Amino acid sequence: MKAFFGELCKLLSKQTLCFVISFFLLQAALTFFFLNGYLPLDALPGEAPYIEYHKVLEGALTREKEAYVIAEYFEVTTVIAERDDIVSAYGQGLIEADVMYAHTDRYLAAMAKQAAILRIYEQYEYLKREGTSFVYDTGWLFLLRDGEFNWIIPAALGILLIPFYAMEWSGNMIIPLKASRFGIRGIIFRKVVAGAIFAVVFTSCMLLIDCLILKANLPLPSEAESIRCLSAFAEAPAAWSLWQYALAQYAGVLIGSVTFAVLLGCLSLFVPQALPQAAIYGGSLLLPLIILYRFDLRICLHLPSSFFVYGALWNEKGLLGDIHAFALTVPIAVFMMCVSIALLRWLPRYRYNCDPAMTDAKPDVKIGKNA
Repeated sequence: MKAFFGELCKLLSKQTLCFVISFFLLQAALTFFFLNGYLPLDALPGEAPYIEYHKVLEGALTREKEAYVIAEYFEVTTVIAERDDIVSAYGQGLIEADVMYAHTDRYLAAMAKQAAILRIYEQYEYLKREGTSFVYDTGWLFLLRDGEFNWIIPAALGILLIPFYAMEWSGNMIIPLKASRFGIRGIIFRKVVAGAIFAVVFTSCMLLIDCLILKANLPLPSEAESIRCLSAFAEAPAAWSLWQYALAQYAGVLIGSVTFAVLLGCLSLFVPQALPQAAIYGGSLLLPLIILYRFDLRICLHLPSSFFVYGALWNEKGLLGDIHAFALTVPIAVFMMCVSIALLRWLPRYRYNCDPAMTDAKPDVKIGKNA
């Protein structure tokens, strides 16, 4: 246990803590930058009338709400469609100027509401088909993010963990480690456990910072409603609420972080140097995503990189063939971690030609008063 805490102390050095704080500040800055172009929401084109519509429509679809949506949609589309005829009639002298000016006022009001009523009508058709409820979705779409790749967390884990794993291998510490009681096998295992714990805590803090900033600046109503209230998530499990889906998505990022922490530790067995480790890590993380977006090879999504893609739980963007495909990624990731742990357990004695009797037995040389 003392040796394990020793590895944690190596990982949590002053330099590492400075990097961790820097990544926390960078995450907060990126989230604010992400929101900067969208706040305040009611200043976005069509968002103010969209908010007003949802004040009336929020909740289950009723006959009164259905009649209201149809009437508003018909009013807006009719006024916009009549514009050319009204202008032409006024130019030919068939209507008075007062009629023209009155229609112009209605036309400008309809144009201001056009984007909002089109979104509302699309939601209405979807809700009528699926039997769900009206939910103001702008904040949720920002929070859940549509197919974006969370690059900062895997990049930060690589920067923080690769030097930690390569600490002993980059110097001449391999010789005394081969002669120690637990040998290389013990120190690699302790490093991987420490790295996995660090990955969970670090990733949780990064996600918490992102979530709290978004929640403080965006309205997230009706969190208990089904995720299928959002038409973009029509393929998600119907039993999941909006917050349950968000938590499941964050849990996927945590699984990806732990998987990469374990795989990095296993990689250090074969590639002791830090720079080759970083090159292989970057390739294993980015190459599947490049192949995915360029060639749409869905097999790449069964690699741990898919956990860092927001929205990989659903298939609106073609990230997955169906919702069950993502379920295969979890056991594959668990299998990869089990194989890595097995390699960490049995491979070091053969990798470095260690004698099992040397690595497991107590040392013969006594140090101290009784030497």
